[in-house]
Amino acid sequence: MKDQFMVYGYCSPTNGVFNINGCNYSYGEDFRSVKRYKEHKNAGFNVLLLQGGNGYHGGDWETSGGKICMEAGYKAGYDKIIIDDGRLKAMCVDDELIGGTYKDEDELLRVIEEYTKPYRDMPGFYGVQLYDEPRWAKLKSYAAVVRALKKLYPNIYLQCNLLPYCGIDLIAAETTDDYDGYKKYLDEWLTTSGSGNVTVDEYFFRRDYLMGSEGAAFNTFIIAAEACKKHNATLGLVIQSFACMSHAGLHHRHVTEPDMYFQTNLAMGFGAREIGFFTYMTKTSFILNAQSSIANDSVDGGAWINHDGSRTRLYYFGKKVLKEMQNFAPTLFKYKYNNCWFSFPKGVKHTDVLDTRRIVNPNYMDETCPIKVKNSTGVVIVTEQVAKEGSGKIFMVENVTNLKYQLEGKVQRVTIDLGALADGAKFYYRGKEVKKNVKNGVLRLVIKNGDALFIETK
Repeated sequence: MKDQFMVYGYCSPTNGVFNINGCNYSYGEDFRSVKRYKEHKNAGFNVLLLQGGNGYHGGDWETSGGKICMEAGYKAGYDKIIIDDGRLKAMCVDDELIGGTYKDEDELLRVIEEYTKPYRDMPGFYGVQLYDEPRWAKLKSYAAVVRALKKLYPNIYLQCNLLPYCGIDLIAAETTDDYDGYKKYLDEWLTTSGSGNVTVDEYFFRRDYLMGSEGAAFNTFIIAAEACKKHNATLGLVIQSFACMSHAGLHHRHVTEPDMYFQTNLAMGFGAREIGFFTYMTKTSFILNAQSSIANDSVDGGAWINHDGSRTRLYYFGKKVLKEMQNFAPTLFKYKYNNCWFSFPKGVKHTDVLDTRRIVNPNYMDETCPIKVKNSTGVVIVTEQVAKEGSGKIFMVENVTNLKYQLEGKVQRVTIDLGALADGAKFYYRGKEVKKNVKNGVLRLVIKNGDALFIETK
């Protein structure tokens, strides 16, 4: 999308039926309507992702939920619709894909062409969603499916959500280091699939601490951005808009407005162009057992829309944040990610701070950073993006101190020495250009947790 973030959400409007502990309940309204898709669009989503029960998994297309959703979505104004096809997903994790299930690539192409025939010429069709969070061992088959789809339909969009920085057994082979393993995982994907996209999910906000597995979330963003830089690929990020009672023993809390800024500022600073949310509508199936290892990410109030179709507070502040991002996109999209640095209060190292201690080899403020952060009272991250054409840079300075303190009204005081870059610098806050008082190249800021200032220099 030219000068616009691509924005979509998992769990688009449902048929109004949900399941609790194996029992089905209905609100008596099918939310897969033109009215509800317009509401979805008005929130700031410009792509409609149809997955799960709203996708197509074979059978009679004319009576399928996928066709109902595509037609209603198109009438609501969506010209970019992604459909989940379970048969294509199964191909992605078939260990015997070519030379086993399919004797050669030609047979694979014929089957894919047959599978996609019912919907590929539908108005608004944009692409398909493939398998979610593939392990390292599945990338070979996954890449073959991506190459086949691109060969058949060169302009098709493929939504391929990869794993975040996580367990070594999931992301790599023949390595004892999960940091190195994650780099290999993303490099393998980009090299073999030819997709030109890296999309990963990362859910920050847990009940007891902030950053994923005690700081692992920063590694996800850093390594993914570096992989895109290396391969000249597009970065996509799926970020948190859900709450859950339990997910493999983890407890994700509700997302607040500062949380939303925290995530989206990081996404913009690391050069993301695609933003996905998990989830838009509350998921339709869950178990009322807080100790269950099964994902209970179906808590009302934890998504943009509740089971009954009512809007949550997230709907309103999320809409505001997306509008601000799109206003800023024409400026931001002139640049591409290049580097990042961390700054900690005097005498504090990243290993001293719970939410950053798993960052591997962090870049501290040093001579390589063109702007200098001094005297910060909390944790600051600075990212640098360089102009795609000509000269110029844009920096993001974000307060990434643990957001649990935001309830106490904590802010951070930061001194930034821009040096010669202060001449002609422009400043952006929440999508708008703002005036800042710079004296002798020095800028003093008070930044709320999760907030960021973008600085454009010549």
